[in-house]
Amino acid sequence: MSAAHHGMPTVKCVLCSSPARFQLPLPHTGVWRCDNPLCHLEFAYPQLDEFQLRAAYTGLYYPVDNGEHIVRYENTPDFILRQVFQKIDSSFGPLEGKQILDYGCGTGALCRLALDYSARPSGIEADAVARQTISKERLFEAYESIDSLQRARGDVRFDYIFLWEVIEHLRKPWRELSRLRKMLSPHGRIVISTPNSASLKARFLKGRWENYANPTHLYYFAPRSLRRVLEAGGLSDIIQLRFTIRYPHHSPPRSAAHRTLVAFGLDGELLYSAGLPSVADVARTVGCE
Repeated sequence: MSAAHHGMPTVKCVLCSSPARFQLPLPHTGVWRCDNPLCHLEFAYPQLDEFQLRAAYTGLYYPVDNGEHIVRYENTPDFILRQVFQKIDSSFGPLEGKQILDYGCGTGALCRLALDYSARPSGIEADAVARQTISKERLFEAYESIDSLQRARGDVRFDYIFLWEVIEHLRKPWRELSRLRKMLSPHGRIVISTPNSASLKARFLKGRWENYANPTHLYYFAPRSLRRVLEAGGLSDIIQLRFTIRYPHHSPPRSAAHRTLVAFGLDGELLYSAGLPSVADVARTVGCE
C-alpha cells in the first residue's frame, strides 16, 4: 500500500526518482528509503531549510560562545585517522608530498595529521567559526568553498580529496562529487568515510541511532547506496577499504566482537575510495564499445 493511503505524501528518491518508502519518524523529519534495488538510498524528507541547518550546526558543532558551549559531535580521534592514513599508504602509495584536500574540514584535524605524513593539505569549510580556528594556527589554508579555493589557486589538482563524515551532510552529494572529481590529479583518489546505516547498531537502535538523530544528516548510507552515489558523481574504480580499527581502550572480547562486525559488514563506518574513469569506462558510457 502506498504512503499516500496512510495520509503520507508520495515521495520519490532524490537520486534516481524511483518511489520511496517511509522507514522511520524522527523528531525533525522522516527517513525514507528508495524502493529501487539498484539504489536503496535512505534520505531525510523533508530536509531542514538553511536557517534550521545553520542553527543545528551552531548548536552541535561550532559554538560562538568562546568554548563555553558543549560540542555534541566531536572530531574523529587521531588514532583512528592515523590507521586510515596507514591503510591509504599501503593501498595507494605514500602520502609524502601529496596534495590533499579535506572537503568539509571542520576545525582541521585531518589536515593537521596529514602534515605529520609530510603531505601538503588544504581545506574547504563553509563555517566561519571553524575557519577562524584554522587561520589562527597558520598551518594550512582553509577556503570557504570550491569557488573561493579556485579563485585563490587557479586550476589546482589534488592527489587525495577527503570527505570525512561529510557526504551525509550534503544537499545533493553527487553534484559535489562531480565538481570535486574535476579537481583530482590523473591518478588521484577521493576517500569517503560515513556512518553505516546497515550496521548492527543502526538496526538495533533505529530512530535512536545517533546518525538518524543528528538533524544535520540528510542521507544515511549503506554500501549499495554509497556506491550508487559515487557512480552518479562520475567516479570509477570504487573500492571499499575494509579493515579492523584498533581501539586502545577495547578489551580483548570487545576487539574480537569488532572484528566479527567488520567481517560481516555490520560495523559502524563505511570507508570507500574512488578514482577517475578510465578511457574504457568513458568509452562504455558513450556507447563506443
